Amino acid sequence: MTIAALSRRACGKWLLFVFLPALCCSAADRRSPPTRIVLDPTTFPKISRPLLQETADQVAKAVDELIPGGYPHTSSSSILCFVANGTWKDMPRALVGNPWKMEPTNAKKYGMRVALTPNVLPGAWQRLVFQLSHELTHLKMDARVDNNAMETFATAVSLEALQRLGYDPYREDNERYYTQALPPEVLAALNRNEWEKVGLYLRYKWRNESDEHWDRATHFLAAIALRRMGGFPWERLFNIGASAQCGSFHPRQGGRYCPFSPPSLEGFPKAMKSLLLKDEINIALMRAEKTRLDQPESLEFSEEGKWISLRWGRKTDALLPEGYAPVE
Repeated sequence: MTIAALSRRACGKWLLFVFLPALCCSAADRRSPPTRIVLDPTTFPKISRPLLQETADQVAKAVDELIPGGYPHTSSSSILCFVANGTWKDMPRALVGNPWKMEPTNAKKYGMRVALTPNVLPGAWQRLVFQLSHELTHLKMDARVDNNAMETFATAVSLEALQRLGYDPYREDNERYYTQALPPEVLAALNRNEWEKVGLYLRYKWRNESDEHWDRATHFLAAIALRRMGGFPWERLFNIGASAQCGSFHPRQGGRYCPFSPPSLEGFPKAMKSLLLKDEINIALMRAEKTRLDQPESLEFSEEGKWISLRWGRKTDALLPEGYAPVE
């Protein structure tokens, strides 16, 4: 996972709107060498490295097919992949720029690296597929920027890669594992394809956008919903980080948290936009009670001893429904 002067910033924003169509260019306009994954020989054991390399190559090919083109701000397509030691936090993660002190010696030769968790060894191919595809997606989107939508996209690509490479049982197990803590009412809405109610829950859980608090369950919830909707524009993920509110003009290799604005998802289906972005017309409303309200038009679930009732309302409405207040 990744969390990656005044006149310069203003210029950057102006350039963003001028060149925004270029971010969604066709695959033919983004010809580049295929992604080349180099497994670090000092952290991948010699005995398992050949088989893991084969899997890594399959992952790179799958991600290249989903998100054609190279990587933002570099002409290189070579990426060092290494297993992080036990003292690392927030793994796995995509890294760009100067290496961190805990990275292997080979890291200084590569502008892009991926740190994986030790449990991909000695030969957990399915974990390698999930983690590597997730972090490659961050690099394709621009790992210097991150937000809940980008974490959702990276999770969706991981689930798609697992399916394409024949690891459906592992994909299904992960979907169950990471969503088991969600309220049953939310899972029921997901299984009934009630995207408006799923979107309500996401808006509730993502209401504090700047907290940099990652809720893996909601990323899986949103990723599963996006894949079930069908027609996801995978190719539009290329360099999408550049259209975040703060842009990707930041010197740190780790990036920073920066929410999307409506232009970020230009070209995405309407249902997907409403799932991932704050609505310009509607607003999520919340009401907390000790007992259930049983209102069919609302999403109601129990949380911390209270019943939470969520519903949509129009921002232009003069009066709010009785007992409800805006989520944000």
